[in-house]
Amino acid sequence: MQVLAPHIPDFVVLTPGRSGSTFLATLLDSHPGVRSAGELVGSQAISPGEPEKALEFVFDRVRNARAQSSKPLFGFKLPIYCVERDPGLARELFRLGTRCVVLYRKDKLAMYVSMRLAQINNEWSSTRRYEIQELEIDIKDMLATMRAFRRLDALMFELTAGWSRTVASYEACLGDPDVPYIQDFLGVPVVPLSTPTLRARTVPLRTAVRNFDEVVAVLKSTEFAPLLVLDAGVSA
Repeated sequence: MQVLAPHIPDFVVLTPGRSGSTFLATLLDSHPGVRSAGELVGSQAISPGEPEKALEFVFDRVRNARAQSSKPLFGFKLPIYCVERDPGLARELFRLGTRCVVLYRKDKLAMYVSMRLAQINNEWSSTRRYEIQELEIDIKDMLATMRAFRRLDALMFELTAGWSRTVASYEACLGDPDVPYIQDFLGVPVVPLSTPTLRARTVPLRTAVRNFDEVVAVLKSTEFAPLLVLDAGVSA
């Protein structure tokens, strides 16, 4: 197990929103040797063209947070929108030895629905169910947003190319919540993991999306057709 200096994060979970980052972070935090914090850095801390300033802010937050934990490894969620604002921050962290877990969500339709339901319910945590579980999708907005999601994925892969990283999908994490390959990547013993998070959406996509058939018909003629999960079950 390689542990970096107290002010440098041992790892970050680089991810866009609504991709299961809280789910993964809490899984990792249940490991006896890993402290996995939430979002230590917001966009307000990032000044484009000034990665040194952002880095000092990160160092200060990491130093304080690590001091409150007895676990040897420390990491946090790094939203891609922060890195998009100034990619220099990520490059500096990776240069210093911070490992990166790149987390993305394959099912971009479910990702879009998750984002819109979170907005409708004004509920962004993963500790409560959505009161409103259904919505009508605006096709134009859906396509533009899903394409923006894909651009963020491409940016994550581009920025982390050549650095110490592992890639995980939300769907894979759901399939095996012990995420042994991520534990191996972090250099810790593989143990069973757990999470207190809940799935905010409790109904299948077919039920959650009132105009589901229209949405599917449109997506079948786009680049998203190969990733369609027509009988998608319950997911956040």
